Formats: sequence, structure tokens, C-alpha cells
Amino acid sequence: MDVVNLIMVMTGCALGGGSRYLVELMWPYDPGLNELPIAVIGINIVGSALAGTHLGLTVTEFPLAQVEQSNFFFVTGVLGGFTTFSAFSLQTLEMLIDGEPFLALVNVAISVVGGLLAAALGFSIAQAV
Repeated sequence: MDVVNLIMVMTGCALGGGSRYLVELMWPYDPGLNELPIAVIGINIVGSALAGTHLGLTVTEFPLAQVEQSNFFFVTGVLGGFTTFSAFSLQTLEMLIDGEPFLALVNVAISVVGGLLAAALGFSIAQAV
């Protein structure tokens, strides 16, 4: 185990997790209101776009993206702490439990398709750099 990489991941996770918490404070989710969890959807789509951008920069040999620690810090750390599959899963389950299968399906569709499209867009933008 490389201690420097561990510190990079832990520092990134703190920044990403703190950022996610602040976004969720701005757009709180209340499962009882039969609404979509806008904060988590947005967080995961933005995180996907940034991950795609990082990948695109890596492929184009952008100097900063080539530094090994940038992947540990930014992708594993910041984006790993910022994005949240567990909250997405839990909120979708809450919708199903609350008798809102259509809302749950919309949440899954927007999150998965939106995340993939965002990652592809980020990748394409980075390729153009």
C-alpha cells in the first residue's frame, strides 16, 4: 500500500463528501412528498460528466491527468466521495415502498441514462481539448 495514494484518496473523499452534503442541504429530499431526489440525480450526473472528462483527458495525454495521484485524488477520492450509488438505491427503494413505481422508474432512467450521457459528453469535450 502506498501511503501517499491513501492520503490522496482520503483527502479527495473528504472534499467530495463535504460537497455532496452541501448540495443535499440546498435541495433536500423528502420521500413523503412523492418527488424526485434532485440533489442526488444532479450530483451523480455531474460526477459522471467529470469522470468522463478525466478519462478523456487521460486518453488525450493531458499532462495533469497523467499524474497517477490525480486519479487517486480526483476520481477515487473527490468523485467517489461526491457521487452516491447508495443514496440513489435507497431513494429508489423508498419510492417503491411508498407505492410510487413510476417515480422510481423515472429516477432510475434519469440517473442511469443521464449519467452515461454526461460521462460521454465529458469524454467528448475532453477529447476536443
